[in-house]
Amino acid sequence: MGQRRIGVVIRAVAAVLALGAVSLTLTSCGGSGGNDDSNPTFQAYRRLWERARPQNYRYTFERSAFAPDTAIRKVVIEVRGRTTVSVTPVEAGAPIDRAAYAKYDTIDELFDLLDDAHRRGAQELLTEFDLVYGYPFQAFIDYSAQTTDEEDFFRVSDFKALP
Repeated sequence: MGQRRIGVVIRAVAAVLALGAVSLTLTSCGGSGGNDDSNPTFQAYRRLWERARPQNYRYTFERSAFAPDTAIRKVVIEVRGRTTVSVTPVEAGAPIDRAAYAKYDTIDELFDLLDDAHRRGAQELLTEFDLVYGYPFQAFIDYSAQTTDEEDFFRVSDFKALP
């Protein structure tokens, strides 16, 4: 499999127009030292999220993947007290299978998805984090450089703490 390596690239962005937030980009190659306990950068953002997590929040979630599952529509997800209360398609009237969003329907689930990608030895894992709340607002996962169409990408936008 060759030598596994990790590169952590910190890129401070003055402003992300869509989010109005500053970000960090975490790059992991070869599945070693990525988003697990051995990576203090990832863990620092997870801890920031755990401290700053609003009790109630809403975000727009979009995913792009070549997988045959149905969780690819852009949706608005609302979480109250760590429980997802709604998954609503952005495109009015578009049918969705709510169960297909089960592993994406809270920010905690997104952190778990990234942890899982690392544990599975993803060849490339690019993640950008919000510096205010610590959530991953964009991620690209390439599980195998030799396999076509198994990449996964997600984006979180319009994050809002709710009363």
